[in-house]
Amino acid sequence: MMQTTLEDQERHLLVKVIDRVLYKLDDLERHLLVKVIDRVLYKLDDLVRPYAHKILVVIEPLLIDEDYYARIEGREIISNLAKAAGLATMIATMRPDIDHPDEYVRNTTARAFAVVASALGVPSLLLFLKAVCQSKKSWQARHTGIKIIQQIAILLGCGVLPHLRQFVEIIQHGLDDPVLKIKTVTALALAALAEAAAPYGIEAFDCVLRPLWKGIGEIKGKSLAAYLKAIGSIIPLMDAYHASYYTREVMVMLVREFETNDEEMKKTIRGKLW
Repeated sequence: MMQTTLEDQERHLLVKVIDRVLYKLDDLERHLLVKVIDRVLYKLDDLVRPYAHKILVVIEPLLIDEDYYARIEGREIISNLAKAAGLATMIATMRPDIDHPDEYVRNTTARAFAVVASALGVPSLLLFLKAVCQSKKSWQARHTGIKIIQQIAILLGCGVLPHLRQFVEIIQHGLDDPVLKIKTVTALALAALAEAAAPYGIEAFDCVLRPLWKGIGEIKGKSLAAYLKAIGSIIPLMDAYHASYYTREVMVMLVREFETNDEEMKKTIRGKLW
């Protein structure tokens, strides 16, 4: 009876704190309330499942906060929530936001899924990611799925190496997708995977070199910048002979594009040259 009473009190406290975090707070207030959520979450363990959605609503925005420490706190809470609630609950809770019309919601959802993958292990999410990335239901779902893989690469770094080939195979179709946004996010995800795996893993990218090269000759604007970033990130993984060949070919395009007024393109080029 005593245990039940304590659990009820902890649940009540959790709901109150979550509601308070929704208000506008200064950094210190938010930090303290997030810590309270973390402690109550630890106490409730799997009893936290009914509150998973409410917790994610208030914590996910921290993942894109300008403050580095706020982002770390957000990751810690979601990681602990995933371990307490389990994979099935996390997927069921976040699944409706995967094809949400608001890109802000999809972006925070992708980052949250990356944290879940880090906490529970990438293999547990591979089948789910494959299904989402190849969804026929909506392009938004495919976009979010590919972005999840991009965020996993950014978060795990060289930890993606055991899963590199599977990730590339899961998203490679995005380079041929009729939706330009899918092409762009696929190229950015490939760039993130290559940067995370460097200097290893060139074999995993064999299947995307041809479509990337083809796309560079056909696409313009921000999407072209993403394709150039992908090629520029893969080149350092190559042996000297192939790296030299691709560098010579890409330099012609880089010089041409650097003469344009597209600041996004110039930023990409500067990042790869210096």
